[in-house]
Amino acid sequence: MIEASKLIIKRFQACERGSTGVEYGLIAAFIAIGIIGSVRVVGVEVAVPFETTATTLNDANN
Repeated sequence: MIEASKLIIKRFQACERGSTGVEYGLIAAFIAIGIIGSVRVVGVEVAVPFETTATTLNDANN
């Protein structure tokens, strides 16, 4: 029984198929974090001109 457990553990340690998936998952997570950060920064900069335009249009209607 112990020998079988040791064999299973050795096979699990030698298997690298799952590690590639984990690496791709981490890469995708870091890319998503970068995209979210970029959108937040750009979103704030883009919001100002839209708010200015909305204020100008509201003032013109009144």
